Amino acid sequence: IKNIVPQDLHHHEDVMTIHEAEGDASFCYAYARFVEAAENLEQAISVRQQLLGDDHEEFLRSIESYVVSCNNWSVQCMSKGNFTAALELLKKAEAMTEADNVPNYQRRVVLRAV
Repeated sequence: IKNIVPQDLHHHEDVMTIHEAEGDASFCYAYARFVEAAENLEQAISVRQQLLGDDHEEFLRSIESYVVSCNNWSVQCMSKGNFTAALELLKKAEAMTEADNVPNYQRRVVLRAV
């Protein structure tokens, strides 16, 4: 997020919240806590949406990255026999691509097929 906002906004509360949530997600990912990583990314996406708006390229890119990550993490969970976490991650990916969440998102169908 700090790459796209002016430097004078780097210490804005929303920018710091996004940065912290994404850092927490990376930490959780490193320890294979995928559902928790997804929840942190959801928080970052929500704040990013408020800060940038529904049509901003960075917001839409974050959704795509989130959905692809959830799908990949669910495969890793399934391969380890953790079917509950895998299902939860797949449901999160599906929920993020619902039309109600991002009405103008063109890649919705593509991401649902990934």
